[in-house]
Amino acid sequence: MNFEWTRLKLKQTAQNMTSALRREGSAMSDMQDEYDFSKAERGKFYIPQEEIRLPHYLSPSLELKLALLSKRSGKSRDALISMVLENELDLLMTVAN
Repeated sequence: MNFEWTRLKLKQTAQNMTSALRREGSAMSDMQDEYDFSKAERGKFYIPQEEIRLPHYLSPSLELKLALLSKRSGKSRDALISMVLENELDLLMTVAN
């Protein structure tokens, strides 16, 4: 019963979105039938996975402590976090061996 309700809700949502796009004059209607990619550059916006840097979110109490330490030491929060993590990882590696 719950599955059926979810399926119907998804169907209703899809129908609502389709209707809204039709009412507002969908951007899809602005698309050309064909595009010329002869001058395109392959990989222009490609970023290797190793270079992707994801944000890490800290608890408010850690943020506050880092802000205070950053102000006192004159080092950026990123530098402080890197130092702490580097030391902790070195310690864990030593213990693991």
